[in-house]
Amino acid sequence: MRHASTTKRIALVVALVAVVVLGGGLLLKKSSQKTTPFQLETKTAQANKTWTFPTTDRAGTAITTKLTFSVTTIEKTNQIYVKNKPIRTTPEKRFLVVSLELKNDTDKRVYFYSSDFVRLATSEGKKFEADFKNPRFEVAPFSTKKDKLAFLVANEGSTFELQIGEIAGAKDTIPVTFK
Repeated sequence: MRHASTTKRIALVVALVAVVVLGGGLLLKKSSQKTTPFQLETKTAQANKTWTFPTTDRAGTAITTKLTFSVTTIEKTNQIYVKNKPIRTTPEKRFLVVSLELKNDTDKRVYFYSSDFVRLATSEGKKFEADFKNPRFEVAPFSTKKDKLAFLVANEGSTFELQIGEIAGAKDTIPVTFK
């Protein structure tokens, strides 16, 4: 009986030693792996183009009040912020960030969906909606509101085409090239 008890103890000690040795080896391997710190990469193109688009009232009904819609800059970057938290891309992807200014020169409060007026067009004829966008928002009388839209694109891409216009209307094209 004593022999079986001793054998069990020895087996238990050997198992514990094996766990400690394997666990320590994994920790050493993990700590020896190099991690590179995050590097923010951003390229910027100026657009400075302006249009006038219709707006809606609080209920979402189209009204005659127009809004001045300006595309100010376009950035290609590997990080954006959503609800004050950073979102990073993989090494193969980047964000194409379109910065907008929406100006209401009237005494009426208006509501607007920026994402309804901007599409990323491909050479194959596909049109993409922004991957990151704000919901419909209010623009107060006699004020300007800033907005951003972000499209997920391939990192190696350097030439892009944005289409600006009403959903059912004619579109203007903004060619964008990053060097």
